[in-house]
Amino acid sequence: MARDDVIWEVYGDIISKWPGSTTQDIPEGLRNQNSWIEMFQQRTDPDVIAQTLSNIRQSLATIDLEIVPPDLLSAFARHISVDVEELEYAIAMHHRSQRDKNTIFILPFLPRIEALIELSRLSPDKALLPGQDLDVAIVSIAKAMVHETRHVVGTLVRASLYSLATLLNIVSRSMG
Repeated sequence: MARDDVIWEVYGDIISKWPGSTTQDIPEGLRNQNSWIEMFQQRTDPDVIAQTLSNIRQSLATIDLEIVPPDLLSAFARHISVDVEELEYAIAMHHRSQRDKNTIFILPFLPRIEALIELSRLSPDKALLPGQDLDVAIVSIAKAMVHETRHVVGTLVRASLYSLATLLNIVSRSMG
């Protein structure tokens, strides 16, 4: 079971309904977010916080992982109304439809990257992802999965009111 401090670190902005950053300065935005979350924790009834943390744990426990086979990627893209090109290099995604609200879809690119990682670990002399590139691939997979769990938890806990906070969008743009 996830510790409370880990849940607050990963989902604190969702729990506290943080409205997002008003600054383009990432360190300042993170300080603003942390202050908002701390203020929320101080002002909120402990029973409400306990129930919310319980809801987060329950949301995490209900996540389904569904693998989208390569031959069904086009059909899946039509199902969620996106162009297949948008999914070709995606690792995973959460679609916020009522039917799929607790599902993270594992897309065909993830097994391809995992195979490259495995080959690079087993045969470093033949590695297609040497050293630092291998680390980047591993971290990218982890970040993608955390990102998708945030979508699932936000959708299950906040329903239609959930959207990504502005800081997350700023950080994504600054890194990409």
